[in-house]
Amino acid sequence: MNIDNITIGGMCFQRKLSASELTEYAKAVNNGLKVLDKEFGIIIHNSSFPSAKENEFGIGSLFSRYSQSVFLPFLHSHGITSVQQEPNYLKDVCPYSPLSSSKNIYMIPLEKLTGEEYGNLPIAKLLKKICLRNAKNGNAEKVNYNQVKKDYNTVLTAAYKEFKLLDNNTPPKIKFAEFKKDKMADFEPNAVFEILSKKYKTHDWRKWNETDRDIYSNPKNAEHLEDLKNKHANEIDFHMFKQWIIYNENESSKNNTGKLNIKIIADAPVGFPEAEIWLNKELFADDIALGSPPDDFAKNGQRWGFPVIKPEEIFNRDGSLGRGGNIIRKRYEEVFKECDGGVRIDHVIGLIDPYVYKISEPIMNIATAGRLYSSPHVDFLKKYSKHSDEEYASVIEKIILPAAKKYGIPQENVICEDLGALTKPVKNVMKRLNLTGIGVTQFNYRSSKVRQNNVIMPGSHDNPSYIEYTDNLFKSSKKNIKSGLHFIKKIRNLIADTKPYNNNLFKRIKQFINLTQNKSDFIQLSFAELFTSPAKKVQIFFTDFFGIGKTYNYIDGSGESWTLRLTPDFEDNYYKNLQRGAALNLPEALSTAIKHKGRSFAGTHSELVKKLDEFADILKS
Repeated sequence: MNIDNITIGGMCFQRKLSASELTEYAKAVNNGLKVLDKEFGIIIHNSSFPSAKENEFGIGSLFSRYSQSVFLPFLHSHGITSVQQEPNYLKDVCPYSPLSSSKNIYMIPLEKLTGEEYGNLPIAKLLKKICLRNAKNGNAEKVNYNQVKKDYNTVLTAAYKEFKLLDNNTPPKIKFAEFKKDKMADFEPNAVFEILSKKYKTHDWRKWNETDRDIYSNPKNAEHLEDLKNKHANEIDFHMFKQWIIYNENESSKNNTGKLNIKIIADAPVGFPEAEIWLNKELFADDIALGSPPDDFAKNGQRWGFPVIKPEEIFNRDGSLGRGGNIIRKRYEEVFKECDGGVRIDHVIGLIDPYVYKISEPIMNIATAGRLYSSPHVDFLKKYSKHSDEEYASVIEKIILPAAKKYGIPQENVICEDLGALTKPVKNVMKRLNLTGIGVTQFNYRSSKVRQNNVIMPGSHDNPSYIEYTDNLFKSSKKNIKSGLHFIKKIRNLIADTKPYNNNLFKRIKQFINLTQNKSDFIQLSFAELFTSPAKKVQIFFTDFFGIGKTYNYIDGSGESWTLRLTPDFEDNYYKNLQRGAALNLPEALSTAIKHKGRSFAGTHSELVKKLDEFADILKS
């Protein structure tokens, strides 16, 4: 749906909030969130962050100067206290199919390489050349990964070359040496994986020769490994250089976000990085992969292809962690150490009762696929059967939650993405451990029914934008009786869950009719229901917050995924989309939520409601 089609009374965009108004606005929305007892966060991947026009490198970065000094303060002024990121692993394009556990090099803010922290590297002309070309080409709304890869390789190679020329006694060189001493064991195998991937022109280590496939696991290959490391010492050092920069910038970012009272939430993919599987291939099942059963998204199910750790490798017979369990523990401890806002666990079902299939079989059916732990009727899965909630809960209860506790992360900040076909064991574990789940209103979760300790949101990276959803909902309501009845039920629930009860039948009918005709009012009331819900945590995907009517991830493969991002004029666009009724009008949503709690509650906070209503009107003007 084109957001230009959403209008409110024919009004035109006039202005955004002034500096003095913004201070009062921030105070009002924060007070509104406080009285409603809500935590408000945004979901935006690193690549989707906006850049300054003079530092446009084709991809966003949480760590850029612009993000730290302009974008994050903007979010802070709108009451946002958490930013959920993409998985921070080395990737090609898709962040949920990582290459290795080394960090995503596209997080590196290239403009900072000329600063004192890295020895004032003389690469400013190169950076300017890239930025001028990007400015000339335009289209800052999309990440061109092919070009970004080339540019990052060119800049980082040049920076590393200049860095090596620095005196070894300079602070940057000393700090780099200390980092390598501390982190070499963690990152060196990933560097070797990169080297071998280039050699064979594929990341699929199964296509490498036997010696390189087993270069770490077979003691007979120790000499070959040492020869390779010596031959490629410069490439390994270059890998460490890039990881050092990311480490530095992450530490710097934590200091800044702490001052803004914004916490970063990590995202842990259900799949393991390819390099990690290569290093520990004996721990993964040979002919089983993780997938998803038939559902509304895929009638025949989905073959994700993610290898699964052998159940017997997760826990030893005495209950202690096996090698596989320690891999999981290390992964989550690292996440909680890096991100003080907690983690979103992607497809938590895969940690409780995963759906698996035989890789060797082309079709998933009752004989070739099933639940790993709850399918005793499937011959190849019988031996893995679990029989109690305690067994199903073991990975989360004995590995992940202790890792969170170790780094002071409250359990409620371990967000479990429990969307999909939930088996009885999954439901029981979620209830047994009182885990934080997710309610997505696009999936017909009624806001008033979402649990208090869950997160509520209109959609995530896997959903169409709320504008597109609304457009499709309105269109489909006219196709047949079933769709029409669904539309009517949606609106009735929306009114019931957001508006104080009105005894005037005429006004109730008028309100209902308005919502069947006015998309912008429907969208704004849909935002309001997030704050009337019992759920304490509210999250909103960046396309919905900013009123962008475009899809970020096409899970059916119909479009270009993972490329959409905010442009440098994101703030102006936000205010324009507010006027159209497409972006989130936060004070209006909060005012509606307060009034929904009843006259007594609204009366107690009458001055706050008045202030919120004033700002809501300004944002629509």
